[in-house]
Amino acid sequence: MYSKSKKKFKESKKFLAGGVSSHYRLIFDPIPLTYKYAKGSKLIDIDNNEYIDFALGAGPIVLGHAPKEVIKSVSKSLKKGQLYYGQHNTELELAKKIVKIIPSAERVRFASSGSEAVHAAIRVSRNFTKRKIILKFDGQYHGWFDNEYISINPQNKKNSNFNSFGAKLESPGQHVGSAEDIISIAWNNVKLFKKTIQKYKKDIAAVIMEPIMCNTCVILPKKNFLEEVREICSKNKIVLIFDEVITGFRINLGGAQKHLKVNPDLSIFAKGIASGFSLSCLVGKKDIMDTFNLNNVVHGGTYNSSVINTVAALQTIKEMEKKKIFIKLNNYRIKLTNAFKKIAKKQKISINIQGVGSIFHISFTSKKKVDDYEDYLSSDNKKLRSFIQNMQNNGIRITGRGAWFISYAHTTKDMIKTISAFEKSLSKLS
Repeated sequence: MYSKSKKKFKESKKFLAGGVSSHYRLIFDPIPLTYKYAKGSKLIDIDNNEYIDFALGAGPIVLGHAPKEVIKSVSKSLKKGQLYYGQHNTELELAKKIVKIIPSAERVRFASSGSEAVHAAIRVSRNFTKRKIILKFDGQYHGWFDNEYISINPQNKKNSNFNSFGAKLESPGQHVGSAEDIISIAWNNVKLFKKTIQKYKKDIAAVIMEPIMCNTCVILPKKNFLEEVREICSKNKIVLIFDEVITGFRINLGGAQKHLKVNPDLSIFAKGIASGFSLSCLVGKKDIMDTFNLNNVVHGGTYNSSVINTVAALQTIKEMEKKKIFIKLNNYRIKLTNAFKKIAKKQKISINIQGVGSIFHISFTSKKKVDDYEDYLSSDNKKLRSFIQNMQNNGIRITGRGAWFISYAHTTKDMIKTISAFEKSLSKLS
């Protein structure tokens, strides 16, 4: 079934470090596949296997692969050049659009990836507050940089290296000195949050979080948790940062902050903003953001706000506005996951499905609700990996961690095939 991909991966390891260009492509079984074509909701590998794609590039593909109007706008822009090393009209038009639709956005800074934008947010927060500590939450991912890739899997003692606050460095090669001023605690625990703030409030520059925890399951905040965090941060003059790399442009145009009605001081958007083109942005309050200037906080990047990426993002947002896609995506998720739950109940297999907007996650656990990273640890990840491979063998591609993303291109026919594949894949686990 995957003979050509196996051969290609073997060849790739002779030229590409590890055989891939991103660590997280190695988690797929039996090997990372090589693809040759994508259109709409479909993805085709070099063995000519066709998949209904619910991985969608790990989230960025909201309109579907190769959306007509976005590709048309990008193709047209290429005739005018691809990189100016200067300002251009589309950059400004896109910034104006973002300020209009994101509740907390008064200023915008563009970058090329979520990790870069998070790095900028941390730097500008430390300068603005004149403090050094960053408080994050266990199981939440904010990028792969040395000062970000911390306590993603704090209970996993493999390659263990911890800073003086007990936060875990996740990769060999990370130096404690680069991550010394990071504290990581359990999410959704307001009592612990208050205790931590009380102890370190004079030194905490920023609190960074996924407002909906999508990198570990899809965990919504408990009632009043975000409101209390917002109030405590304001009271103690701590910058509150929302990492909306995943939630942005997948729940609604205004992100999780609009959905949850809580405004941070800074936010990071990437993935869904530009239909798979490489663009991210840091947005926030002007008093903080305006410290990015020639005589103050430095943030740079050769490819920041490149023509093709900003054109793609602007057209993506216009298409989202025109087609009013978010109601359709949310309804699709509800219908699909309700069918999954019925099948699992019939087969007497314990699963938990949590989701919002166009995102959901399947865990193999008896827990009815997963509220934080500790709860997620009860999941059977060995069974999850087998399920993901079964789904792939049945023509359905999802992410390697069990997250599903829905696009505007997914059809009713796709749903019927996916439900059938789910039933077959689940039965093999019995």
